[in-house]
Amino acid sequence: FFLQSPCDNEPCLNRGKCIPDYPKNTYRCHCPWDYNVLKNCEKDWIAFWWYDVGTTWPSDEKDVLAYDFGYCEPRDPYCFGRLPADAEADHTEILAVDSEGTEYKWSFNSNASAAGAAWQAFHDHQEVDHWESVGSTSAWNPEVLNGSEPKKDQRKFMYREQNGVKSLLLDDNNCDCYSTLSLGHGMCYRGHNPDYSGVNSFGVDTLYDPTCQGPRSGIGLTLYVRRKTLN
Repeated sequence: FFLQSPCDNEPCLNRGKCIPDYPKNTYRCHCPWDYNVLKNCEKDWIAFWWYDVGTTWPSDEKDVLAYDFGYCEPRDPYCFGRLPADAEADHTEILAVDSEGTEYKWSFNSNASAAGAAWQAFHDHQEVDHWESVGSTSAWNPEVLNGSEPKKDQRKFMYREQNGVKSLLLDDNNCDCYSTLSLGHGMCYRGHNPDYSGVNSFGVDTLYDPTCQGPRSGIGLTLYVRRKTLN
């Protein structure tokens, strides 16, 4: 009996490494820096953070941004990585793709306070409390590449400890609902509201959150980074 690999046709370009997913008969490309990992390494994105569908939350992980860029192995079922140390905010974009097929892209070159707060977390590995990204009249809304646009403007960001895990939230008001990025545990202002998400429920939320869903198992998410092309 011979099981054909989804990688037999070598779909990953530009020295990308093909990681087969036999149960789903699909694959993921682990791409070198400066090449696109959206599908087959054809341009300039690379994955730095992921949480695969079906992954059980690792009980020994206490920080959704625990690791330096490049620390993880391609076959790891999750990677709680950060942006490259040499990245510059004005020239950096991130792309988020979830297991529902939604794709959102953000640029850190923004005057929205949420963008600065997110850079502080993703790049500098500094905590951001619930009150730190308030006061900006500008929303940090993503460009929607696939799926539905966020239900509400994305104006607030925080990255702090909740129920033993440093977690991350980008939404309209720093309280779980209508979020785009929700990693780790649910959060609401300085604490957690069990009416909005489960207690000790860890994982990720879908990018498009039309109500109050919160992080949970059964959802997959990958974050990619690229250097913006200078005009």
